[in-house]
Amino acid sequence: MKLINADCLEYMKTMEDNSVDLTFTSPPYNMNLTFINGKYVQRNDKQHEFRNKYNNDMDNMTMEEYFEFSKNVIDQLLRISDIVFYNIQALAGKKLALCKLFGQDAQNIKELVIWDKINSIPSTNNGVVNSQYEFIIIFEKDQPQRRTFNKYNFERGQLNNIWQIKRERSKLKGHGATFPTELCEKILENFTNENDIVFDPFMGSGTLGVVANKLNRQFIGIERDKEYFDFAVERINNTQIGLF
Repeated sequence: MKLINADCLEYMKTMEDNSVDLTFTSPPYNMNLTFINGKYVQRNDKQHEFRNKYNNDMDNMTMEEYFEFSKNVIDQLLRISDIVFYNIQALAGKKLALCKLFGQDAQNIKELVIWDKINSIPSTNNGVVNSQYEFIIIFEKDQPQRRTFNKYNFERGQLNNIWQIKRERSKLKGHGATFPTELCEKILENFTNENDIVFDPFMGSGTLGVVANKLNRQFIGIERDKEYFDFAVERINNTQIGLF
């Protein structure tokens, strides 16, 4: 286990090419960029529970900033990692950026998985549909040359691209964007082997590290928020000795 309290973009620049077998991560949601009266507005409303996934981040980049941020993250991940599972939700604060990313990195997109969370999140306004799914974009560097994944542990017809997995309640107060354990297990069991190196540059509460440890995978996690980082370290360490 290698756990780092740092800005992920700065730290990833120090990592070697092809040093990670698989990345599974979810970048910030950009929840506080919203659309009001025909234009995008950067909210600073820390009292609105739905719009605030993180304690110490306003999560309100402009659309251009969010696109550049996401592009830089994906570029680094494709340099570092053999395969990247990039979890993202098509919300108002990033829809345009997400569509641009689909075009920008189309040559590296191997598959699009729909994560169906089964129970939808109610919309905050009339005339807006509820949100029940998120994308998991799977990137591989050699996508144009191969239809099959480079590494997989499933047979023909065994794995589809719609995954019905319920959300889990966050184990860390102030962090509302936690991976379900089942989702992490599904990816690691189907796309990695024991002792492979698994990476999450937005580690949060450390769920991927917990699952990696249980499945005998090596893990590298980066988290810039000190409160989240300390919680993840304790949680992963306690998993190693069987307390969590």
